[in-house]
Amino acid sequence: MNGYLRVINALEIFKRPDSVIKVMSNSTRPVDISVKAKGDACCMIDVLYYFNQTSVALTQYTLSNPPFRRNSTTGELSFDPSSIPKEDLEKWVGDYKCRVSNKHESKVFDFIIVTEESNRQPITAAEASTGLWWIYILLGVLAIAIVFVVVIVIYKSNYPGETYQLEKTELKHHLNPEEDLLNQSFQEI
Repeated sequence: MNGYLRVINALEIFKRPDSVIKVMSNSTRPVDISVKAKGDACCMIDVLYYFNQTSVALTQYTLSNPPFRRNSTTGELSFDPSSIPKEDLEKWVGDYKCRVSNKHESKVFDFIIVTEESNRQPITAAEASTGLWWIYILLGVLAIAIVFVVVIVIYKSNYPGETYQLEKTELKHHLNPEEDLLNQSFQEI
């Protein structure tokens, strides 16, 4: 009778890493893998990272040492492939799971970190679309050819050329203007 119900705001994740992250051993740029979430003010939010299907979360010590780097002021976590040798980088690529939770709710999502060969060049949008402009030119030429053929067919059907099409009334009265012209049977004016 004197109780009340308090509605707790749900967890909302507004920043998370991509599902597939490609890294190179010679890259000097760290990759941001931090998670930002907000929820109700009453509950503290925990963010735990798991590596390669293990049930034990990565410790704060592990997340503070290479290949990870944590910014102490913003709390952002990044994966820095240049901070470890290439052999050690292979140990840290794989499946990661991130669990964001408070005491009432939990959300889990996965991401993968894979290595990318340093000699491979990424495909740019200009290179990927080079084959399409040939298709557009071919379709344009085909459309022009179809329009040209239609115009010629319509022109020929309206102007049959040297033959004169006899009307029904001329056929009924046995008149033939072509023969009359050839025989010069019309009167000269």
